[in-house]
Amino acid sequence: MDIVAYLHYKNTTVVEWEHALKMHRYDLVFMVAPVEEIYQKDNLRMESFEHATILHQRLVEEYKLLGPIIEVPFLSPEERVKFILNHCHE
Repeated sequence: MDIVAYLHYKNTTVVEWEHALKMHRYDLVFMVAPVEEIYQKDNLRMESFEHATILHQRLVEEYKLLGPIIEVPFLSPEERVKFILNHCHE
């Protein structure tokens, strides 16, 4: 899904990827938004914070097409794990 969202963000479409997504659904999706206070560009994260925010929103929109998502709040790593595990056991 991330690849399809990124391709849509770049105004490109790849039918094979979109077909595969229709065939293979997710049961549960957690999304974590970029946080400006800790955001840093590096060799894997090349977008500015502004572009990362736009791309994140695009990912949210694309994943919602496949089903519900759970937005993970910005918490400590330990609290984030508890949040996710609590939602996995519902």
